[in-house]
Amino acid sequence: METTSRDKRLWKIVARELSEMSRHATGVQGSVQECPPPSPPLPADHVLHSAAVLFPGAFDQHGCPLIVFPVEEQAKLSSELSKAEVVDFINHFLGLHNRKQEKEGLVSVVADLRHASLQTSRFIAETLLLLELHKRTVHSVYIIQPKKKDVVKLLLKLLAPSKCYTASFKKVLLKEISELSNYIDRSQLTPSLGGYLVYCHQSWVAFIKEVDEFVQDFLSVVQRLPSCISTLHALSRLPLPSTSRELQHFCCTNEATFLQLRRSDSPLFSYST
Repeated sequence: METTSRDKRLWKIVARELSEMSRHATGVQGSVQECPPPSPPLPADHVLHSAAVLFPGAFDQHGCPLIVFPVEEQAKLSSELSKAEVVDFINHFLGLHNRKQEKEGLVSVVADLRHASLQTSRFIAETLLLLELHKRTVHSVYIIQPKKKDVVKLLLKLLAPSKCYTASFKKVLLKEISELSNYIDRSQLTPSLGGYLVYCHQSWVAFIKEVDEFVQDFLSVVQRLPSCISTLHALSRLPLPSTSRELQHFCCTNEATFLQLRRSDSPLFSYST
């Protein structure tokens, strides 16, 4: 049976849509030949949820993003986290920040150690030195000095230059929290540090995880895109059916192919539906 006028019009619509999709796909194919590098995995959940080390999106007067060791959670630094995990946390979020800024930057660190134990002070000091082991990472360290003399002595000893290493970051030792505002605007400090920055750690963790899930899906799409483009391009070059039955077969076959592209384990089209 020959194709009817309606069938021909239908085919023209299908062919035009496929041609347009192929043209667009061909235009972007060259840009996806080199897939972006995989996104580094988030730090472990127990590190993110601990709130013992924060990346609150605040900055000092040098424009360096702040890393904060809040007083309320400092006990977790030695009991629940390792120094390597804290270093990975800082490097991860500094790396994301630098990629966004498209330049290499440094962090600054804030720690209120007035009532810190020897163990906590040692943990933070050795973490800072570990951060600097392979490349400079820290610009400035703002420390509210411990009240205990033995803790102060240990801190100064650990951060002092030695034959094995020399800490290149600037050390700012303060006696009172109020002195922080000489180096960091109060809008960048939480209330416990004398400022008025509104920060909710649970909300921050939820946001970070949501963004990471989207990024992982996006990278999966980019990796699958070349094969999808090739399939669409091949469909657009198929010959025109000459009968109604051939047209029906063509539509059924290509609908199955398109549905295969949209299969549930592929996020390629999930954000457009």
